[in-house]
Amino acid sequence: MALLWRSEMKKLNLSRVSWVLTSIFAALMLFACGGGGGGKVIPNPNPNPNPTLTVGQITGLDSVVENQTGTFTVSASGVSGISYVWTLTPSTAGTLQNASSSSASITAAEVTANVTATLQVVVSGSGVSSVTRTKSITIVDVVVGDAPDIQSVSPLAGSPGQSATFVANVDGTTPFTYSWNFGGGANPNTSTQASPAVTLAGAGSYNGSLTVTNSVDQDVFNFTLSISSTAVRPVITEVLMSSIYAGDTCAFGAIVTGTEPMTFAWNFGGGASPNTSSYAIPTVTLDSAGSYNGSLTVWNSAGSDTLAFSYIVYVYVPNIFETLDGSAVIFAQDGTYLGLISSNEFLSDSIMNQFGSYGSQFSSTSIFNQFGTYGSEFSYLSPWNEFASSPPLIFIGDVFIAYLTVNSFKTPAINPLDLITYLAAH
Repeated sequence: MALLWRSEMKKLNLSRVSWVLTSIFAALMLFACGGGGGGKVIPNPNPNPNPTLTVGQITGLDSVVENQTGTFTVSASGVSGISYVWTLTPSTAGTLQNASSSSASITAAEVTANVTATLQVVVSGSGVSSVTRTKSITIVDVVVGDAPDIQSVSPLAGSPGQSATFVANVDGTTPFTYSWNFGGGANPNTSTQASPAVTLAGAGSYNGSLTVTNSVDQDVFNFTLSISSTAVRPVITEVLMSSIYAGDTCAFGAIVTGTEPMTFAWNFGGGASPNTSSYAIPTVTLDSAGSYNGSLTVWNSAGSDTLAFSYIVYVYVPNIFETLDGSAVIFAQDGTYLGLISSNEFLSDSIMNQFGSYGSQFSSTSIFNQFGTYGSEFSYLSPWNEFASSPPLIFIGDVFIAYLTVNSFKTPAINPLDLITYLAAH
């Protein structure tokens, strides 16, 4: 009986040990899986404990023309809840559109000069610090004006080794920038000066070009430079004008000897518009009356010649004789009527009617009677006496016009010989 009781107690103790071990193992497994809560497993709420917001640089144009629109973009990734805030400094540089998206647009303001502005975007995301990106842009002022227009280039000829200064005649809105290329015909062969000084190369024909640029556009002028050692250099002997009166259209010309082709450079010294020309026979408008000093330089492949010239521009005065003809009368200073100034030789009182009372060389009231009171070179009442104190008077109606006399001390005066010459010719 004792042995049976001991055997049963041993079995009971082994069962208790097994139950305890099983309970301990179950508890350990529950703890390892997040434990507690009646056996429920709780997941980790932050599987990525170090999120990163990745933001690229702003992409887009470096400049936007006034009143035009440019689009700018930034890329961002790595977190959720990404947002964007764009700003433009100064705000007067333009107007922002879509300022809370990844791509924003700027409509540039109208400016009077180029403006440098800063475009900024602040990118934010959930659980991370914000990132800022900036970009510098230029708001471009569009200058209104005329594009360059190259009229001519000179010289176009010369001799080997000759020193030459090139000049271009350019219309358009200044300032200009220049780019010369002499096609191998000069040293240096290129230049950015307005009037480059060069040394011409050896004999030959060279194709050159000039590019002139301003804020509006550019113009390209191609030219051929002829360099020859057999030509005769130009010699200018005389400058000619087709008119001398202010306001008139005047053609200038020159007598020049030498080998063709030749290039011309006129300067009219401020007396004409335009004041310079590269034409052989330029047409200009003469400016106000005065005396002017001009110059003409002519080139060819053998060299050049310069002639300084002076000219006078006069105020145009209608021919006084045209005014007097048929309208004016002559009175002696003793009150005697001496006839009508008229080229019509058939009028009875015309001084040109050689049979009339005022045109006959025998009439006592004629200025042509060299023995009479009004025609003698010794009479103080005669127009022919160069010392006459009281020569005849010319009137149109009641208005005194001038003395009719050869006396140079009387003013205003009309020379009787000039008057008669005009009337006889008409």
